[in-house]
Amino acid sequence: MKRSLAVGGLLLLSAAPSFAQGETTLQYLLAKGAVIHATSRQGQPLEMHVTYKADGTTAMTVMGQELSGKWRADGDKFCTVNAMNPVESCFDIPAGKKPGDAFKATTPALGEVTITINP
Repeated sequence: MKRSLAVGGLLLLSAAPSFAQGETTLQYLLAKGAVIHATSRQGQPLEMHVTYKADGTTAMTVMGQELSGKWRADGDKFCTVNAMNPVESCFDIPAGKKPGDAFKATTPALGEVTITINP
């Protein structure tokens, strides 16, 4: 009896990593930051480097200029506001993305953008 309990315990321990949940796309985005590729209203390409802080604020560099803003998560939606886009915009966060992965989102100010999670 003791032997079967020991074997059962070892099997349970060896399966434990499969129970652990991985990071979500949102957790990676917040921890690593992102590069957002967009096209300005004048048709010029824009590259924005964004850092998301735990206090709900952001730091963004656009064309060498520093901008601050705010972020919030609402379920699978991610919402931001900043000086370039003073009206809050929200978009869906897709599941299963990791550092280095990119996904598309649509914002009212810039239309379709590509968001790449920093590696």
